[in-house]
Amino acid sequence: ILMMEAKEELPKGVIAKIVREHTPKGVQVTEGFKRGVLACSTGLVGMLTIKLKELMEEKKKKMMQPPDVIDALKELGFPESYIIAASACLSSVEENNQRHRDRKKAVKQQKKIINTEEMRMKQQQLFESARQESEEPVHAAFEVIKPETEDEEDSDDEFTLDDAN
Repeated sequence: ILMMEAKEELPKGVIAKIVREHTPKGVQVTEGFKRGVLACSTGLVGMLTIKLKELMEEKKKKMMQPPDVIDALKELGFPESYIIAASACLSSVEENNQRHRDRKKAVKQQKKIINTEEMRMKQQQLFESARQESEEPVHAAFEVIKPETEDEEDSDDEFTLDDAN
């Protein structure tokens, strides 16, 4: 018989909740009963884990998967009715896991779409900003100097070498 150390117990709150949910109305449960269920549950998980480890070594597998749990239950001699119930439970868990993965994938895809749309909108804003800047007059410091006309060339303001003498 497998005895687990006290530090390797299942969470007491989880076991108490399961007991509460499955206890008929009007039936009281003692603390001793709760401790007994906790000890049995912890022992069951320990036995199952040890059997799973043995099966993994025999099959030379490195990853435990839901069907391995069913194999371990069979190896431990659990009745067929329990194995059927455990199989249904594992199927339900796998369906929930798949829904969770699908939701996660959908959220990721939605974020990707949003990010793509945000980037497209930002690009359009930058294009519009560049268009507006190209249509604005050039700042005075960067104005193009116009060539002088003939009238301006004859101006008295012009300095020549002849004037220097």
